Amino acid sequence: DVCSSDLKQQGFPLATLTDAATIAWDVSTAQKAKVTLGGNRTMGAVTNAVEGFTYMLWVIQDATGSRTITWTTSGAGSFDFGTPGAPTLTTTASKADLLAFEAITIGGTLKLRYCGTQKGFA
Repeated sequence: DVCSSDLKQQGFPLATLTDAATIAWDVSTAQKAKVTLGGNRTMGAVTNAVEGFTYMLWVIQDATGSRTITWTTSGAGSFDFGTPGAPTLTTTASKADLLAFEAITIGGTLKLRYCGTQKGFA
């Protein structure tokens, strides 16, 4: 019965990543995460990705804005943006973008393969 009281909303809590020169993301404890950029940053390769899982990342500009991310793109757990390359993120102060990734092994390397972005949330 679809209306059964046993059915409950399901999801993953939103974890806060620590802002640092190189941002670390352990996706085993943070399948959905957010980070507020306090400067130009590098997104390190993720740890503990599982093939076939989807991972979501909110990138939030601080009150200063104009922050950028350089993505780690080689090695296991790195990011793959395909032929178009990494998206240009919103740089407006206090705005946010949501990025989606799917973990899949291609050519023997498990990476977070980029699925898309929604930009400019306030």
